[in-house]
Amino acid sequence: MGKLKRKSLDILFKPRNVVIYRASEKIDYFLEGYTEQNFDKEKLYLVNSELDELFGLKCVKSIEDIPEHTIDLLILSIGRDRVINELKNLLSKKKVNTIHIFTAGMGESDEKGKDIENEMLEILNDKRYNTRAIGPNCMGVYCPEGHLAYEPSFPTEPGNISFVFQSGDLHSQTIRIGARRYDLKYSKGASIGNCLDLQISD
Repeated sequence: MGKLKRKSLDILFKPRNVVIYRASEKIDYFLEGYTEQNFDKEKLYLVNSELDELFGLKCVKSIEDIPEHTIDLLILSIGRDRVINELKNLLSKKKVNTIHIFTAGMGESDEKGKDIENEMLEILNDKRYNTRAIGPNCMGVYCPEGHLAYEPSFPTEPGNISFVFQSGDLHSQTIRIGARRYDLKYSKGASIGNCLDLQISD
């Protein structure tokens, strides 16, 4: 594995800051998971132009309102028809190290979705940005040491088990059942969906 790719993975699992764009009540489990894992709320930025706060956390109106020059992890949660324009806009405003593309309805759905994925990959491959991504159509990463979890039920104590799944549902069930039945503790886990950029082999 190259140094750049390993650095990207380190940042993905242990980001100094996280931006959720566009934050909404539909992804409350992310916020609950991060809260349970004690992620620094001062470094968790919610972007929604229509809300002042969400579950007690302040929202900012735009990516430009975030007081960070570099975003370590951007969770992109928008409809597929807006993904391309929003991705271009976000990368033009901020340096983004890694992106979790939460958006579904892409290549797994139809030809239009495949076309959108191809266009996204062209953007991600632009050397001006030097950005790596997981997804689309995935739940994301879990890392107790990085204080990340997309569900509040995941263990907060780190262990020595790591795994990667395409499916978010299988990933979640494995964590929950392993912890509940066998008291397993985990180091890292990832649901990476359609593997547009980063692959299972990475």
